Amino acid sequence: MGRPRRGPRGILGDLVVGIIGAFIGGWLFNTFGHAGVSGINLWSILVAFVGAVILLFILRAFSGRRATY
Repeated sequence: MGRPRRGPRGILGDLVVGIIGAFIGGWLFNTFGHAGVSGINLWSILVAFVGAVILLFILRAFSGRRATY
């Protein structure tokens, strides 16, 4: 197994990605008629997680970075 890759953003960058991801997830879920982020609960964490994954996918697509195995 290879070494785990470390992102260049660090802890502050991870926090920013998480917060922006929560906004993206909330907007996306509201667009499709579901409840978005509504406080600190399991559903809101799931919505924020989905948004952060989408944001990371977009960032990786534009940055041109590929995983090395």
